[in-house]
Amino acid sequence: MMVMSNDMAERRLSVRFNKTELEMVAMNDMALRPLFFWMIKRLLADVNGQQKNASKWRSTIKHGDARARKRCPQPSLAPNRVVAWVANDYPNADAVSEALERFGLIVKSYVSVDSFFTQSSALSQFDAVLIGCDKETEAQANITLSLKLKHKRDHLPIVWLNSTLPVDVAEHVYTLQGGFFDYNLYQVLLKACSVEGICTVHANEQDMCWVMVGGSRVTKAIWYTELEQYNIATQWLADLHSHHVVLSYQPKAVVVLLEAQPAAEIEAAQSAFPNVAFYSVQRWPEMPDNVVFFDMVSPNSSEQIRFFTQDVMKQNTNSRSNE
Repeated sequence: MMVMSNDMAERRLSVRFNKTELEMVAMNDMALRPLFFWMIKRLLADVNGQQKNASKWRSTIKHGDARARKRCPQPSLAPNRVVAWVANDYPNADAVSEALERFGLIVKSYVSVDSFFTQSSALSQFDAVLIGCDKETEAQANITLSLKLKHKRDHLPIVWLNSTLPVDVAEHVYTLQGGFFDYNLYQVLLKACSVEGICTVHANEQDMCWVMVGGSRVTKAIWYTELEQYNIATQWLADLHSHHVVLSYQPKAVVVLLEAQPAAEIEAAQSAFPNVAFYSVQRWPEMPDNVVFFDMVSPNSSEQIRFFTQDVMKQNTNSRSNE
């Protein structure tokens, strides 16, 4: 609670606990301000309390009877719930992790959207995904849309934690804006965890997984939409530097290079994961021989992507039948 006062006008508002009662004392013209009565009304509703000894200057709020609270237990988070914390540029991200751990949750922290998509497949399910944001609102919106498309449902246990009020809030997400503290963070997680969790097992068990490397935001959006039509599980990497994180779980993946990559990185990945197939939609002078080139005009159209996808799927089917 924040109390504003003007010493020259001698406005005073004091708040204290007297045993089991919350006592609020307003002095001078503070007692006549609408803020004082609004605060009492809100507190009464939130704590299921009752007001007594009301006057212009003093109001005491008594919490609901303890025996009644025992008969109506408050909802709580089940132990060992798994929560993904995607910090992005949210300030003081460590404090959020510490709060989640105090709740008895299993916390998996990711520094960015990219790290979430490249590493989250190691787990089978998330009970909630908490996405932080300060100014990178586009990243927050993109991960939300991607998860909705990937899991083919709008209502997911996603919480937006924003340091400032976002201009646009995606539908069917839970929000917590401004400064957080244990109580409001706990309450929003209760709501999120009441929704069916996000299961990542199905993506790992699919016959085909494609790892998309590079590309602009527009290019990624076009490819993502088209690949969804074929029910292809995808992982997205900015480059091949962290290829081992994804390919360790997908040793027979199809790697599609949307941009030129260092030959040494490609050769290292091929050596470590010999069953991975590499394709490129661009040609560059030092492209290794193990990369299959597919000539596509930039920007890639939906028709080109569909033709490419069908051709690669056919080659993948033929190679498996020959094993």
